[in-house]
Amino acid sequence: METDLAYAPTGAVNIKKLGKWLRMSRNTVAPFAQELGVEPLSGKYLWGRLLSSVLGIDSPISQYDGLMQPMMTLAQAADDLCMDAQDLKEKIEDGRVQVPPLFVFGQRRRRFIRSQFQAFSRNPRGYYPAYHFNNQTLVTLPKIAVQLGKDPQALADLWSTEDVNEPMHVVLQGGEKKYFRASVLKSACDQDVTEEQQSSVRTLPFSGGILGAVARSQGVGCAS
Repeated sequence: METDLAYAPTGAVNIKKLGKWLRMSRNTVAPFAQELGVEPLSGKYLWGRLLSSVLGIDSPISQYDGLMQPMMTLAQAADDLCMDAQDLKEKIEDGRVQVPPLFVFGQRRRRFIRSQFQAFSRNPRGYYPAYHFNNQTLVTLPKIAVQLGKDPQALADLWSTEDVNEPMHVVLQGGEKKYFRASVLKSACDQDVTEEQQSSVRTLPFSGGILGAVARSQGVGCAS
């Protein structure tokens, strides 16, 4: 697959090409990038920031080419394996099938790194190139629970409820998850705001609970 010249490792992409890479609409891709801490510079998004913050990957430039192809949707991956998309999703989350990392950017935004998945589906032994994840961008549930002062299981239960969106994450081998720190902290702010709105009428400026306090300490602007 040819790589667009605008996708050069040292270059940047505009909003249209960012949407093409992520397989998202132009209306949703900007707030999505912002949630992960990626802001445009003169109207364009730098590749180094995108790979580090959106994929959570730290890789040498020699590996960039395989990362810059438009990402593969869950439906496309399922079709590649002659499987039903819902069945593939459930087996990945349960750890019943071993595939490359699945990026969960939302309920209907599940993506694979195209070059990784294509290598996996075409190799007789399922081999695919591995990339190094940045432990500052992606964190495990126990680690983020400690940071938020919460019990890991309590957080997992909270995120499994229908009215709370689970923060963006990556599903690894065996169903293990690593969460995007920026998305978790935003979720903490949102949860504090929801709890405050459901409580009695405020007479003082909103200060937030423990989740919001931690989020603010990490530089996330909770609503006030």
